[in-house]
Amino acid sequence: MAVQESYEEKITNALRESAHGRFDWGGSGAVLELYESAGGEERDELIRAIGRIIEEDEDPSVVAQLIHIASSLDIAQVEPNVEHLKEKHPEEDDIVGKAVSNFLALRRFRAHGRAAASEHLEMLAEE
Repeated sequence: MAVQESYEEKITNALRESAHGRFDWGGSGAVLELYESAGGEERDELIRAIGRIIEEDEDPSVVAQLIHIASSLDIAQVEPNVEHLKEKHPEEDDIVGKAVSNFLALRRFRAHGRAAASEHLEMLAEE
């Protein structure tokens, strides 16, 4: 009997298959398919896996892609994982830092409207 591949393995394998460092998001289709096909507890586990990968994976292109996917799907559950990366990637001059800034600005916008997102972006510009 074959061991079922974990969500972490499925996600990272799909994202690593796309050309390293390219931003055509070649692996996002596979991740979106996993997300759309999962429901209930399965989707909860998938979201937890996304959060773990965001926080623990060492490949910046994988992490940035997942943050952008989570942002597009408005997956609020991974916000603590993304917040954790803010300390590790404070500069917006790397791909993960840009993805973190974008995710947090969009979360604030969705939660508090345009004024809060603008304040967040102004604060980042001052830092």
